[in-house]
Amino acid sequence: MKDENVNKELAERATLLDQRLKILKADLEKIAALLIEFEKAKASIKGFMESEDSYVQIGAGIMVKAKINKDEVLVPVGAGYFIKTSPEKAIKKIDELIELTHKNHDKINEEVKKAERELIDIMKKVRFA
Repeated sequence: MKDENVNKELAERATLLDQRLKILKADLEKIAALLIEFEKAKASIKGFMESEDSYVQIGAGIMVKAKINKDEVLVPVGAGYFIKTSPEKAIKKIDELIELTHKNHDKINEEVKKAERELIDIMKKVRFA
């Protein structure tokens, strides 16, 4: 009876770990997409600075020709607010966000590894019980 209770507890823990792993891996995918978005933003800023005008998407696949102001860009600061800053400062801010995002990626990746190790340990215990 004791072994049955232990196996039940291990199975429940394995289920929780499996669910946690799915969430963590989904978070890693979101972070990867965010990093791509940051890199695209940097490339766009650099590209815009090399031209006088460009087509800018305004939604629903519609684009308008816009004159480029090479002196300022709008950078989101949260809650729907933006600040005007220079392209150089915007790129610096993006680089800071990339660094922070990489750190978060590494932390989540460590959590994934820890959960996977624990799940393997549980599977070994259940197999040998």
